[in-house]
Amino acid sequence: MATVLHLVHSYLPTSGGTSTRLSELLSCSKHRHTVVCLRKFGSCQFVADDCPDEEIINGVRVIRIAAPTSSSPPGFRGYQVNKRLVSEIVNRISPAAVDLVNAHSPILLGRAASRLAFTTGKPLIYEYHQLDFPWKRPPSFSQGIATAVRWHRMCRILDRANAVVVQTEMQKSRVMQVFKVPAPKITVLPMGVNTNHFCPDPKLKQVGRPSMRLRLGLCGNLSKDWGVDTVLEAMAKLPQRYREQIQLKICGRGRMEQDVEAAASTSDDTIRWMGTLDYEAMPQFYDEIDYLLLHLPNCSVWQENHPTKLFEALAMGKQIVATPVPGVTAVLGKKAVYFQPNHVESLVSTIVNLVEKPLDNEPTFSRLEVERRFAWKPVREAMDTLIDQVASGQFAS
Repeated sequence: MATVLHLVHSYLPTSGGTSTRLSELLSCSKHRHTVVCLRKFGSCQFVADDCPDEEIINGVRVIRIAAPTSSSPPGFRGYQVNKRLVSEIVNRISPAAVDLVNAHSPILLGRAASRLAFTTGKPLIYEYHQLDFPWKRPPSFSQGIATAVRWHRMCRILDRANAVVVQTEMQKSRVMQVFKVPAPKITVLPMGVNTNHFCPDPKLKQVGRPSMRLRLGLCGNLSKDWGVDTVLEAMAKLPQRYREQIQLKICGRGRMEQDVEAAASTSDDTIRWMGTLDYEAMPQFYDEIDYLLLHLPNCSVWQENHPTKLFEALAMGKQIVATPVPGVTAVLGKKAVYFQPNHVESLVSTIVNLVEKPLDNEPTFSRLEVERRFAWKPVREAMDTLIDQVASGQFAS
């Protein structure tokens, strides 16, 4: 049994995304895990002020620290912050009690983990969540320099790491291409879903659809970056006879919350604003819709990763209406209804077609296939195996 120190920007087991992913991977693991996470970084507040500095969550020791700051010139600021972050971690947990270090994006934590592993002689696993190097021409010379510096720093982290973890084969290919990391050093641990929590209500299957309206659901980041403005404009442009036959339920948080609430207040219940729902309430949200609407931008994160909400909806037996980004098409192929991103007319046409010719009420994947392909258990077992191999020296940096 190994003792693993994880460095991650936040650890909120039921918040979704990579935080929930890490919590699921650590639960029921055969190894001991300590998570060091940040209370806040810059303007981002990750936990409430009254959260304790240290607690045990589902058997995992969680330590929260304040991100250090520095008044040094920009060229030395990152070095100073990194050094102070490592010192703060060492003050809270003895390196002698740790067998290996596991770091997660962003690059600040990767540099701190790399430094900690290097100075203590511990092996390092680095999990790359998002490849933020699209390699298009930077808009300015200074931004080009900044990109080159980040690339160089990431190369050093990946070079020092004994193993690199990614979520998809697409991401593995990009990391190999951009950073020249050899394939044997990279392990794919895919995104998954808690199939016990996200399980369709059998009573609803027997009763059937409670209304004749076609029910769409939109959840997650409510911002223009995620096409929420396109969705609201498409709903407003739908002919009245179709608006009476559909209902769009929206939940989440983001810069467009007020826009969503305003649109819902004037839509005659065509749009229903559900507010911010917690993790426990999400299965009921999925139970009350027919299709999940995924308007994902064609950016690097969805070219290489799969969205958490996609697997949640599939586990709940829902059909998917989405933009054809690789992170979706790699999972669904032709088993989805696609529309063009940021294209109002395309989404309007798609919704009209669904009203006139609705799909059958069968789930996209059977429950058995969901358990086999997307459950956390095999991913957790693969992570435990990787930890065993790195801790025993089978992966050399």
